[in-house]
Amino acid sequence: MGGDVGPAWEGVDFHVLIIQSFKVGARGADPRLETVTMCGLFRGMRITIYHFPECGTSTHALQIIRDAGYDPVVVDYMKTGWTKPQLQKLFGDAGMTARRALRIHKTNAKDLGLTDVGVTEVMILDAMVKFPKLVNRPLVVCENGTALCRPSEMVLDFLPKWPRGPYAGKDGSLLIDEEGNRVGS
Repeated sequence: MGGDVGPAWEGVDFHVLIIQSFKVGARGADPRLETVTMCGLFRGMRITIYHFPECGTSTHALQIIRDAGYDPVVVDYMKTGWTKPQLQKLFGDAGMTARRALRIHKTNAKDLGLTDVGVTEVMILDAMVKFPKLVNRPLVVCENGTALCRPSEMVLDFLPKWPRGPYAGKDGSLLIDEEGNRVGS
């Protein structure tokens, strides 16, 4: 289960009281207090990954997120399924069509005729709701954007903090060098 504790703190302001000075008078000490608001300082970026554990690309994207120090919300969409409005929002936020998000490899997309000319977005979305595996993965959502992260290292484009370098991709190629710079992007 992913670390879904962040939303409990959304909108919460943390206050720290700092004693600025003391004034001694007839009534004793009169502390002057200053309140400092540190909204967001204690909050990590909320990341959600729509994940299929049997997929190497999805698993690697999840590992990159975790290695960067984030605790994402992990949605195993093969268990939870999809709704049409949910897919429409995700695809809209990612700037892609259902056809672009359609997974053809190792699915029944061709058997269902979803690769045929004339198949509408609505038809593809309806099939994706019925057969969740038709949605390509992983889909990653965070405050910096929503994207289909294929190849998995695309997730780095959305993370303000990366894993410590040197860091290699799933094929062993260097993604982040020893100085923390992205390689080959």
